Amino acid sequence: MHFNIILSNHHQTAYFAMSQTVTYLRNALSTCGHDVTISMSELHRGAMNVFIENFEAGVEGLVAEIEEHRKSIPLRVGVVSTELMVDGTIPYAQSGLYRNDPDQVRNRVAGFEYFARHADFVWHLVERTAVNFNGINRNQAVFPYGHVEGPSARLRRSPKDLDVVFFGRMTPHRRAVIDSLRARNIAVVDVGYLGAGWVPDFVLSSLLDRAKIGLNLTLHSLDDTPIAGVDPRFASCARIVEMLERDVCVVSEEIPLDNPYRNHMVSAPVSQLADVCRSLLDSGEWQTLGPAAAARFRREMDAIVVCGPVIARTCGGLDPNG
Repeated sequence: MHFNIILSNHHQTAYFAMSQTVTYLRNALSTCGHDVTISMSELHRGAMNVFIENFEAGVEGLVAEIEEHRKSIPLRVGVVSTELMVDGTIPYAQSGLYRNDPDQVRNRVAGFEYFARHADFVWHLVERTAVNFNGINRNQAVFPYGHVEGPSARLRRSPKDLDVVFFGRMTPHRRAVIDSLRARNIAVVDVGYLGAGWVPDFVLSSLLDRAKIGLNLTLHSLDDTPIAGVDPRFASCARIVEMLERDVCVVSEEIPLDNPYRNHMVSAPVSQLADVCRSLLDSGEWQTLGPAAAARFRREMDAIVVCGPVIARTCGGLDPNG
């Protein structure tokens, strides 16, 4: 099967933020035996054209354009959701995703829902999003974010001279945890938006190769949710997989939902993370725990094993008259 990933519904300034997801989708599909192209806007005849959700104004026009094309050429269109979307919104968007504009966030979720209802298939990276949109499309599934061929150990030789590395958007919750580690004399390198600054991918790769521990933190704590009864925490698949593919010992706050990586990292309550990191560093256990967890991740979450059946069911679930 030919899969064509389309970027036309994203602004150029967002491309750098999409690079990990697009690269993973391409690598996972290719690893599972499928041809993959990436297009700025071109819909490929006979292909499975895949959009990554980011629909706001104009989604109706895009769907109408696709439907017009369907009248003359065989065309399959799917969409991938990447965020935790519940109750018509994204429960962590107040972190600056849309500069605290709840209407813009709700428009994005509504745009995804509109597009998904007209698509041939829908894939979700987050399980709760799939549950929330159950029934929106007859052909939808969770698409696991697993292991594809990572960087060779021969190409990432580095001194292990950094205690802890964290990368991602800085929020008050994350800052408080990082400050607690530094209070225990743990050297933390934090990079990303509103942290120590954005760094290119090749610099981040070097930092992770030097890290003894890779820190995973959610955007918000459980008691910092804007929606009553909704847990805003979920496992950041791209961040965690990036660390596991480099044999880094991943230490994470406990994430009870949407966390397929719980068996591949060391988890602890937020209040205990500094103690856990201090213990791993002092004992040297990070040296064995990291590679062992990474090997288990590659074995249990190989894309061929976890994504291959999803792709096959999706292709088999297409309407033959569509």
